[in-house]
Amino acid sequence: MDFLHFLAGLLGDASSLGVPSNPADNNALNKVVNLVFMIAGAVAVIIVVVAGINYSLSVGEPSKTAKAKDAIIYSVAGLVMVAASFVIVKFIIGRFA
Repeated sequence: MDFLHFLAGLLGDASSLGVPSNPADNNALNKVVNLVFMIAGAVAVIIVVVAGINYSLSVGEPSKTAKAKDAIIYSVAGLVMVAASFVIVKFIIGRFA
């Protein structure tokens, strides 16, 4: 048994915790979560593209090259964090919906 299943077993289901279940609220919550994560992902991709353009236009100047590399690394790390948090949020919503 992995940790998430163990944690979900400890928490129980929504009704045992006193959380009301309303399908309309769940649908609205899913739409908001999807929109927020879609915007975050789009921003990260745009930053990678702009940083890539800046990297190619740096013409070997060390400070510009380092700045562009850092922007790419940080935005890719942010994109990974957004993807991981999306999975966690969807798991929690699915568990308690």
